[in-house]
Amino acid sequence: MMDHLLNAKVMFPPTPRVLAPAAWVVNQAMRRATIATMPHWMRRLAGVRQPRVVDALITPVMRIAFRLGQANPERAVRMLELLSPSTVPIVAPVLLEIPARRPGTVTPAQARERVAAVL
Repeated sequence: MMDHLLNAKVMFPPTPRVLAPAAWVVNQAMRRATIATMPHWMRRLAGVRQPRVVDALITPVMRIAFRLGQANPERAVRMLELLSPSTVPIVAPVLLEIPARRPGTVTPAQARERVAAVL
C-alpha cells in the first residue's frame, strides 16, 4: 500500500509521450523526497528502503525547488497545474495569498452542521 501512496504518477494528468521521461523524473524525485521525510521506524514498518545518502542528496534539491516556488508563486501555480491540476483550487489561493471568503476556523462538528444546513 505504501508503495502505491508513494507513486506520484496517480496524481499526474495524462502526459504526452514526449513528456513521459520528465514525468518519470518528477515522480522519482517526489517519491524520494517523501521518503526522506519519514522517520526510519515508519520506513521499516512500511517496508520502504532508501539509503541515507539519497535522503541527503534529495533534501537540498527539494529545498531549492520550494524556494523557487516561494520566490514566484505564479510560477508555482503553473507548475502545479501541470503536475497536479486537481490540487490547484485548494493550493493556489494559499500560494497567491488570496484571503479566505469566510475567515476563521471551525470544528469538524461545526463544518458538518454547515454542510447539513446547505443540503
